[in-house]
Amino acid sequence: RLLIGPGTPPDALVHVSRCKFRDCSVAGEFRVAPGVVLEDVIFDRMSSRDSFTINTQVILKNVVVCGAPKFGGLWVKPADLADSMRRSALQDWVDSARDGIDLMLDFSGFEAEETEVIGLPLSKLKWNHDKHVPVKLGWKDLDEWKRLNFPLTSFWSLSIRRLQSFHASEGVFALPSPSNRKYAQAMDEMSRLIESGILL
Repeated sequence: RLLIGPGTPPDALVHVSRCKFRDCSVAGEFRVAPGVVLEDVIFDRMSSRDSFTINTQVILKNVVVCGAPKFGGLWVKPADLADSMRRSALQDWVDSARDGIDLMLDFSGFEAEETEVIGLPLSKLKWNHDKHVPVKLGWKDLDEWKRLNFPLTSFWSLSIRRLQSFHASEGVFALPSPSNRKYAQAMDEMSRLIESGILL
């Protein structure tokens, strides 16, 4: 496995900077755990049976994830921490650092259908606009969204539910590939989202 962290900031954090992980094959867990600082780090052509998970209780500065893995994908999401005090302290630590960061994560060169980046500010992310789409939790309260009446199994409805489950306001998701049976439906619904002014 490849596990970076966990750390306990500010006194016992894990800091990884100015390095590259290339052509690594991971048989088990592949995760960046809470309490870590990643700065100027590249993950390129990583192969794992499990998706590469980055918990959002991490400070990311100019981190790049790229390549086209045969297996797995990229999941960026909050860790499920039972200790509420630790969870709150980690979130305060991360929030205090975000304002000074222009780019947190660049996954524009990453090609995997299982890709979701939840709980990071969209303004600090770089993605491939042909393959990934931003989704906001606030859409569900819009009259325009309600009028579209997408089925619960829709790619867009499921993405909203993923945001709800992690109490996140926004995220970026990989569109279904053309070979996926849900591709045509997702693209048709995307056109309707654009026409309604929800998706810009």
